[in-house]
Amino acid sequence: LALAFFFLRGVFSVEVEPTIIPSAAWSRDINAEGYIDGAPIGGLGAGTVTWRFDGNFYKGRLSIGRNDMDVDESCGFYMYQRPADGTASAQRLDAESLGSDQARYYSLFPKSWVDYYGSGFTCKAKVTQYSPIIPEDYRLSSYPVGIYEWELTNPTDEACEVSIMLTWKNDFGGRAVVPVADDKGPFTGIRLVNIEPGEVQTDRQQIGDTQTDKPQIGEAQVNHVQAHDVIVTDTGDCEFSIGCEKVKGTQITYASSADVDSIYGDFSNDGCLNNDTGTHKIGAICVNATLKPGQILKFPIALSWDMPVAEGFKDNDWYREYTRYFGRSGTNSWAIAREALQNAKEWEGMVDGWQAEILRNEEYPQWLKTSLFNELYYYFIGGTIWEAGAASGQADDPDEDMFGSLECFDFPFYGTSDVRFYGSWALLELWPEIEKQCVRQFCDSVYTTRGDRPEPLGTTAHDFGMTGNAFKRWNGYNYRDSRNWKDLNSKLVLMVYRNWANTGKEDMDFLDYCWIPVQKAMEKVRSQDEDGDGLPDSKGIDQTYDNMSLTGATAYCGGLYLAACEAAGEIARAMGDEELANTYDLWLEEGKASFNGRLWNGSYYNIDTDSEYPSRIMSDQLCGQWYAIACGLPGIVPESNAISSFQTIYDYNFKSFDGGANGIVNVMMPSGEVDTETSQSSECWVGTSWSVVAGMVQLGMTEQADKIGRSLYEAIWNKGQLWFRTPEAWQTNMTQVRSPYYMRATAVWAVKQAYDARSNLNKLNN
Repeated sequence: LALAFFFLRGVFSVEVEPTIIPSAAWSRDINAEGYIDGAPIGGLGAGTVTWRFDGNFYKGRLSIGRNDMDVDESCGFYMYQRPADGTASAQRLDAESLGSDQARYYSLFPKSWVDYYGSGFTCKAKVTQYSPIIPEDYRLSSYPVGIYEWELTNPTDEACEVSIMLTWKNDFGGRAVVPVADDKGPFTGIRLVNIEPGEVQTDRQQIGDTQTDKPQIGEAQVNHVQAHDVIVTDTGDCEFSIGCEKVKGTQITYASSADVDSIYGDFSNDGCLNNDTGTHKIGAICVNATLKPGQILKFPIALSWDMPVAEGFKDNDWYREYTRYFGRSGTNSWAIAREALQNAKEWEGMVDGWQAEILRNEEYPQWLKTSLFNELYYYFIGGTIWEAGAASGQADDPDEDMFGSLECFDFPFYGTSDVRFYGSWALLELWPEIEKQCVRQFCDSVYTTRGDRPEPLGTTAHDFGMTGNAFKRWNGYNYRDSRNWKDLNSKLVLMVYRNWANTGKEDMDFLDYCWIPVQKAMEKVRSQDEDGDGLPDSKGIDQTYDNMSLTGATAYCGGLYLAACEAAGEIARAMGDEELANTYDLWLEEGKASFNGRLWNGSYYNIDTDSEYPSRIMSDQLCGQWYAIACGLPGIVPESNAISSFQTIYDYNFKSFDGGANGIVNVMMPSGEVDTETSQSSECWVGTSWSVVAGMVQLGMTEQADKIGRSLYEAIWNKGQLWFRTPEAWQTNMTQVRSPYYMRATAVWAVKQAYDARSNLNKLNN
């Protein structure tokens, strides 16, 4: 290392420190057998590109709502080496070309790495991939760009020539490859455009373009795009740019062709390209350098795209959020890439700083640290739409950016309220204004006078539309009639309170917006109490477990209702309505008496009161207890009852399900046998398992929580090979894995919240 720095002083403007990969990063040999995927690049609602751990790219998820994972072999990284003996070699950096024990992939989203360490590399290489995914920076977190910071090291005692090349294909209307117009600056690159070369706009500033001066991080550079902006003519078109920084000691060349083989042939000759471009869909950029003995060289390559419209069905196209800052023309990919290159070091430092706060916290188990970051992939690939204005003339508030992620690709419903109840903790912590916006949207399903929303339902919607119909209608889901479900309205009230209380209890505008819907939601749940015991009555399949029948008073829906009464009372007081607050308090006490009197059996809470087997053990029986405490409210049951219930769940639903190896089964019989009455009762649900872990942490049951959490991590990120596609559920022995890319699985962020709250409580007590 000292030798490397000796050579670098005076050669480069800054010293180069070797890339350090955190020990918490998940890793895999690039040639490992089994399921192949990787961490994506791209911002919230921008669509994503994925570089799989085997070195192949796919980009089908640039189209919002699609799950096209077909590899494009025209896209890839290549390396050229010519050591001092003059024996040159070139190869594609993929598993097929390299074989085993040559390179290893690591991921701690939004960062990932590949370490090319093997004997096939005279000069060693590492690459760090990331997008500017930064908590509470809504602008940067929307950007359609990824940065690949390459580190080349010459460990030999002789000079070695090395090149890195990236090839790319624009199959979203691509018609030409052109060099960027501002090549005289510190950056250079190519654009893969969807218009003829003679029509390509030069680097003049358009409305919404990024300025050439370095922008201020976190500050919007332009106001909302005006209606007279240039508009793309084909909403499926996309422009790409590949850019590089002109690091001292490097030579940057480019090329285009109708096929990647001819580009590779040129590259393999001398590690450079011919600087010819034309009417092709495939372009490439190459960085060449000669490394002195011991030298470390770093340089960034940025890959960006400009695909301004998220296509929907008829009259339901939306501009993507990043167009707030780069305009709607679809010709600004280079402006995006240039800003990325200008700010790459600062952005990476911001990501590293955020991650370091979690990685150095000794209270978090290692499995939690790894899971927290890598499970965030969902918000970026999960069909996420974040709109910045109507693109097809539909009604819209231009100053309100609606947001939604799919329940999963198999169930393509946006925002699914009963699921996001679990799967929104990361949004709340990292981007709370997005989370508040989502809850406002669901409040509109209960009550609104707005003309740019579908007609309100008088009850909480299951979702705000399917793929193609996002925001246009409520309840794309029609498998069951969710309008009379017993959990949705309680969950809405709890999310309203949580989003207000857990962000400082200061956003009264948010609370005011939600206040009438909260009242109507509480009235709806109250009306579902048919026997007057103070708890809603289930009448079969009428909650998030939509293949599992519950009857009478239930631990699940009843507990949620009690927690909602607590939350509604506090909301009413904050709104100055003491009379209504007292009413909710009375409802709470009435319901508590029935909950403990009718459902508590001395060890745990029965699943329900009126089914054939009411003493079944439901893992989610204390969902309301967990949520209330997570919101800073009192628990809904005595702590001793909660501890006893969680211990029963641990002993039965966890240890007696696959020997505690694969998470928590939803329902067990008191005999210790899995309840196989329905497919869902015999499943482990990842998201609800995480909520149980969080509930245990709240009560100090950290040993039990750790064992369950570790089993989930191993099931997903090791033996089950479910990385970057975490499912809703699996059956015993991890068979019949169901509904990958599932929203609820992000509830692992609720576990972090529980650890944080427990730590803060301990500090107060001490």
